[in-house]
Amino acid sequence: MPVDSALLDIETLGTHADSVVLSVGIVAVDSTKDYTYDELIKNGFYKTLQVKPQVDAGRSIQKSTLDWWGTQGTDAMSVLKPSSDDIHHTKLIEDIIDYFDSMGVNKKTVKVYARGSHFDFSILHDLFRKTCGIDQDKMPWNFWNIHDSKTVIETLLDKRIDVKPEGFIHHNALHDAAREYMNIQIAIYEFQKTLDQR
Repeated sequence: MPVDSALLDIETLGTHADSVVLSVGIVAVDSTKDYTYDELIKNGFYKTLQVKPQVDAGRSIQKSTLDWWGTQGTDAMSVLKPSSDDIHHTKLIEDIIDYFDSMGVNKKTVKVYARGSHFDFSILHDLFRKTCGIDQDKMPWNFWNIHDSKTVIETLLDKRIDVKPEGFIHHNALHDAAREYMNIQIAIYEFQKTLDQR
């Protein structure tokens, strides 16, 4: 099968829809195949964004989120340091579309997941609409193909799955996206075992 699904994660400087976005991680996959963590990272998408242009465009920063970042590990906090690799937020949507094209993703049919149905998508959509002038038909995915990975897992098993692969960096957007896809893989296999026992 072609690549038909993607899992998205973002890191931000707030929890409001208009929050500054620090980074975006995506793994695009063929849902009929199994992937190792290293494969997901190697073939994934990761971008860090410039902060000042977002603030200048009216994006917000919450002190409580800045305080929270101060309690995270050194590796995770590296996303707070400006880098020459940081891109302007208006380039993000183009880069996501280029990544999807390189992976053979069909925008019309791809199912895009995030851990939670509201946070990641609402902030990205607000960023795209308000600061990039992007309407729904120009988004990298269709709104009816947005899904919540947490609901998938808890519906299958009625419990949390929380795998911690070797080399995993919590609150690195790409690492979080890859781990969450592995959580889904594990949940599907554990659910299949319950069917075999009937």
